[in-house]
Amino acid sequence: MYTLERVVCPAFLCLFFSAVACAASAVAPGQCEAEAGYLDFLQSRGAPYSPNQDFSCFKNLADIDADDYLLVDVRPPEAFRGVHIPGSVNLLPLKLLATTTLSDKKLLIVNKGFDVSELAQLCASAKHRGFDKLRVLNEGIAGWAASGRSLEGNREAIADIDLLSASEFLAGLEFGHTSVMTTHRFLPFFREHAPPDTPISELDLSKNIESQVFDNFLNNSSVQPLRIVLLGDLNEEDIQRPKLRQVFRLVTSSGSLFQEYNRLRLIAGQRDAIPKRFLCGG
Repeated sequence: MYTLERVVCPAFLCLFFSAVACAASAVAPGQCEAEAGYLDFLQSRGAPYSPNQDFSCFKNLADIDADDYLLVDVRPPEAFRGVHIPGSVNLLPLKLLATTTLSDKKLLIVNKGFDVSELAQLCASAKHRGFDKLRVLNEGIAGWAASGRSLEGNREAIADIDLLSASEFLAGLEFGHTSVMTTHRFLPFFREHAPPDTPISELDLSKNIESQVFDNFLNNSSVQPLRIVLLGDLNEEDIQRPKLRQVFRLVTSSGSLFQEYNRLRLIAGQRDAIPKRFLCGG
């Protein structure tokens, strides 16, 4: 496995419910210079923007030899300090794309494994900047652990690597690669607020969860890459993690979930549009 000695990482802001993350600042075809300038201004404040997604960089752990790559963890530094893959380095997306000395290296990019949209936008931006050997680990760190491979960090963070926050979950739900398996008390929320094409099924805790998850994968095989979220009162004994890759847990109340949903909607509304004076023809 490649190693990299010292990495200094600036803060990186992930925006929810808007197609924003990690991109080149070049003017896109048909885009006004003023509009591009405004987007550069946002990027300088830590809010990078990309209109594109590319999943061609994504590779399953079983299909690659991770020892041939420099493992680059693009999560925030505090998450990296809590738990990470041994030998990996921490580079936030903007810092990675600005490190041109890495553009010809074999890089394997990892995050927790849930947010596929962020990594698909990073893939598109990396290709644009000549990172032709960059690959994304489809299963992420959670899938790495589920395969039986080791992690470094504190015990609690390692145990909860498949645990999502409400904001992580809702952002992933919006981008359309998430199937929700939930107990009965959360069904009204999802029937009212989830995007219309979101696969939602009721999770029966009295039955074998692993078999229910397997059926879910089969029923939603056309959704790729797929992430399944289990939402309910789950115990460690309920989940056989080594067998359930790309499966995550969310532990919250319906009230807290709705509160976070409203908070993210407010943020999205504030960032939804570029001021008219910066738009083409504005």
